Amino acid sequence: MKRSFLKVFVKCGLLLSSVTLLVTACDDSDDTVRSDDVATGQMYATFQIFSDGSDEIYAEAQLTKDSPASSSSRSDIYIALTDRDRLWMSEGEEAGSFELDDDLFGGLENIDRNQVAFERAGVGEYFFFNSLVISEQRWYFAEHEKSETQGQTYRVSLIRKNGRDANGSVVVMPDDYQLVNPVFSDSFSRSEDDIAVEWSPIDTAATITIEVLTSCQDGGFESYTQTLNSDTGTALIPAGDLESFSLEGSCTSTISVSKNRLGTFDSTFRGGIISAHQLRSVSVSTLD
Repeated sequence: MKRSFLKVFVKCGLLLSSVTLLVTACDDSDDTVRSDDVATGQMYATFQIFSDGSDEIYAEAQLTKDSPASSSSRSDIYIALTDRDRLWMSEGEEAGSFELDDDLFGGLENIDRNQVAFERAGVGEYFFFNSLVISEQRWYFAEHEKSETQGQTYRVSLIRKNGRDANGSVVVMPDDYQLVNPVFSDSFSRSEDDIAVEWSPIDTAATITIEVLTSCQDGGFESYTQTLNSDTGTALIPAGDLESFSLEGSCTSTISVSKNRLGTFDSTFRGGIISAHQLRSVSVSTLD
């Protein structure tokens, strides 16, 4: 399974990467409250759906009480789902339209193939560069077979045994595209060369995020981000923008492009966001 943007994937009890399998702890912290004790109208939700050109769609979810999550806040309260509450991702269908057992975790094989349940993720590094999830806190993930339909609508639903469901959060995935320039064999000077980034086709409904992660053999590392309010199929990284005193000699720069769309969020929640992101990347050599 291809995960070109997946750095390290963590499940409770297991740390999974391409080369390691390590037991980890997943204890609840004082910043966590059970979902049984929180009304839907008190919840802020972050839902993001990702496609990286592989055969899978990846989703993340995080719920907080009374206020949105912030990496700079120490007072946020994160919500841990109990067995009476469940998050589902579906292709345009409402999870609430299905007859679920008293145990929402039961009978998963009988659920329509267009739906998948979120699972708890562990504490640590995770999926994609432009994620909004605070990965050191409680969050949830799901994987779904990618639809062959372009512009597919995805829905994230909170289904509750004792509480108000919230199944109206929907977003349209940006269409597939290809990076045209640069290519893997290219090499650039960080101080002297402009880097033209090109992709095709364009998506007039999407915004663009460009990120460049540069790492060197001596341990030097820097990141660069650029945002565009419209998709014109091109972006320019000016000469000198990747230059840094921490980068010396020949390094590897991974250029990532994300096409982003905001969706319609269910007003049953106190607040939140649902968004979809179509991601592509290429690694090039950069010199002083």
